[in-house]
Amino acid sequence: VKTSTEPNAKEYLIVETILCSTEVTQQQSLNLFINWRENGDKLDEIFKTVRFVSPHDLMKVFPHTLKALFDLVSHKKSNSVEEQVFQLLVDFLNGIELERANKKLFSTSFGAVIANYVESQKKNPTPEFLYAHKFLVNSLVKI
Repeated sequence: VKTSTEPNAKEYLIVETILCSTEVTQQQSLNLFINWRENGDKLDEIFKTVRFVSPHDLMKVFPHTLKALFDLVSHKKSNSVEEQVFQLLVDFLNGIELERANKKLFSTSFGAVIANYVESQKKNPTPEFLYAHKFLVNSLVKI
């Protein structure tokens, strides 16, 4: 609150806030990627642009991003798509780790996001998550 001792001075209050959603994002490339089924004809373009999404934006909807990655690889079974998905996963995790190392992201909050995602998949695994294990092992073998 800013106040003044002058007569007739007006008092005012400035409030700054940041809205953060874990369900939706306004980051266009990430939004197109998460909703890849509706944008399947733009998949090559989406792969090119989503790689540059900031770790801050990515972390906010990371469970949805993982779901989209695993969903995409389980439904678009081709070497090209699998290679691109694996590279995206590596890029995403690398960017997040670099931010964490530079102390720009709070690793404890991100750790909780991942822990919640994994725990929910343990309790009720989706077919995409189950396929992801096979996909990741195959991708690591190719390296």
